[in-house]
Amino acid sequence: MSYFDALVGWPRRAGQESEEWQRAALYGDRILHVTPDELVGLRQAIDELIEPYGRRLTNPDERPPGGRDVTLVQFAFPSDPP
Repeated sequence: MSYFDALVGWPRRAGQESEEWQRAALYGDRILHVTPDELVGLRQAIDELIEPYGRRLTNPDERPPGGRDVTLVQFAFPSDPP
């Protein structure tokens, strides 16, 4: 399944998930006003925050009970042309 298919499919299938997963899911966007250096810093901070979770893909012993694979898609680019 492509990222796009997963993205547009989530609202259609969200009701099939438990209330716990429905509350936990993130679905939205936000416009930020940042400099290029700030955007680099934001990307690095996000990478540092999610890195421990990414390790679980290759280290199943670190996976907690009840966990599932979750798709996290990131986009950050200037909204308007220069």
